[in-house]
Amino acid sequence: MNSLERDDWIRRLGPEVLPYTRYNQDKTVREEERIDLSSFSFDAINDGSPIPDLNFIDEERSNLPNSKKYIWLIYVKKGEINFRIIPDSYPNNEGKKKLGRENVCHTNLSGGKLALQGGECWWSESSKTMYVNDQSGRYPSETEAQFQAVIEFFKFVGYKNVIDARIKI
Repeated sequence: MNSLERDDWIRRLGPEVLPYTRYNQDKTVREEERIDLSSFSFDAINDGSPIPDLNFIDEERSNLPNSKKYIWLIYVKKGEINFRIIPDSYPNNEGKKKLGRENVCHTNLSGGKLALQGGECWWSESSKTMYVNDQSGRYPSETEAQFQAVIEFFKFVGYKNVIDARIKI
């Protein structure tokens, strides 16, 4: 991605916000949510699709299983856009020991810092389809235009079939 593309994506997806700025403004990021687990996440810009579970989604069903949910986050670090995906069930061992938080959250990908957008997704290997929503309590889309930019960004980085999972399938 060149600098013009980067700047355009930042404009379309942003502005960058601190956790809970767009939603739940009375909440604060707890210590266990600041533990940076981004090194355990999947680089969705440079590494292709997530490691698939071939028994993943029965696409005739009307729901997407929580057991197969990933969380995603788009943020800027050192002047570059980062796009991270990690299983929602990924353990936050340090957080669990200290404060009782058992699994990863969006702020574990940003270190509790600024981000552009966050949400949940499910990957179907059989149809090469990514189902995406903007359900992050910390970094949700504020406008429909932002969410549409999210869908377009998933496509820009290589996901060909991207479905709005905010709509019941």
